Amino acid sequence: MVMAVDGIEIRDSRDRGILEAVDVVDSVDSVEASEVPGASGSGEVVGHIDYFTLDDPEAALVPVHTEVSSAHEGKGIAGALAAELYAVAARDGVAVAPLCPYVVKWAARHPEQAPAASEKLMRAARDEVRTDPRGAVLGLLHTSPVHVPVFDGLRDAGHPELELLHHVVEELLARARREGTEAVVPAVRAALVRVAGSGGGGAGGDRVGAVLCTCSTIGGVAEALGADLGVPVVRVDRPMAAAAVAAGSRVVVLATVASTVGPTSALVEEEARRAGRDVSVRAVVVEGAWDRFEAGDSAGYAEGVARAVREVRDADVIVLAQASMAAAEALVPEVRVPVLSSPRPGLAAAAALASR
Repeated sequence: MVMAVDGIEIRDSRDRGILEAVDVVDSVDSVEASEVPGASGSGEVVGHIDYFTLDDPEAALVPVHTEVSSAHEGKGIAGALAAELYAVAARDGVAVAPLCPYVVKWAARHPEQAPAASEKLMRAARDEVRTDPRGAVLGLLHTSPVHVPVFDGLRDAGHPELELLHHVVEELLARARREGTEAVVPAVRAALVRVAGSGGGGAGGDRVGAVLCTCSTIGGVAEALGADLGVPVVRVDRPMAAAAVAAGSRVVVLATVASTVGPTSALVEEEARRAGRDVSVRAVVVEGAWDRFEAGDSAGYAEGVARAVREVRDADVIVLAQASMAAAEALVPEVRVPVLSSPRPGLAAAAALASR
């Protein structure tokens, strides 16, 4: 265990293939962790690097993904994780073959700490990712086809080792809006079974390592049904909700369909209880925005959401409840409180599960 950033402890779990950054100060109500017996080991995980090991052509650690929670970005945690990964490898006398885009960039900036891997080792690492069937595939359940290119782009940028299998069932959201989420439980179960058993062309259902439900309205239903599925089911907005709770006590949830308000607000409150924090959740439905979405006016939809973000007052953090709202995040750089969307952290969480 290494204290690499003030209040952040980095821990290596070789059997799980993960290097974690843990906020040990937050876990003891901002008292110095070193002054509290047993403080280490009880903190919130605020960042991680996923990696696997190679034995041939030489022993190596192969990082495939780096993630830092939104509430802790800009604190040097990702760099501290990368530095410690190379330090762990040096102590163990093994190489590092980076496939994670962030670690590749960090290594290029710190050649004195990050010895370059041989091309032979890099080829072996890439071949292992391509041929290893363990968790190489993530199934996605969408209720709109517009999410497919969004998640493909996020995969290409941050998880190039991951294969995505998309399934779009638009009727699930339409019916949930009309009749409530309980009415779609059997249909969601059937859709999840199809996603988890999908594959073909050599993928095979047994290769789907996890399923990501990208619809916030039915995400809770999908997550609850996951226990019987045989593979983990991740609701796309759970990591975002956890980040919102960490960011502050006054949470404003923006939604463009009313059916999302209840599930997302309840999720934030659940994450607050899990973290032992008191939060107030206020929900706002952005009137008229969904009509633009259904008309195919993506730019108008995003700008309508951005306008609503700018109008929020008395908030520590703003949550964009639906994955479809994510484009608005880039339109409000002037907003001084965190504005959180779900696709990027949701995909990262599901990718971590699918790769184990």
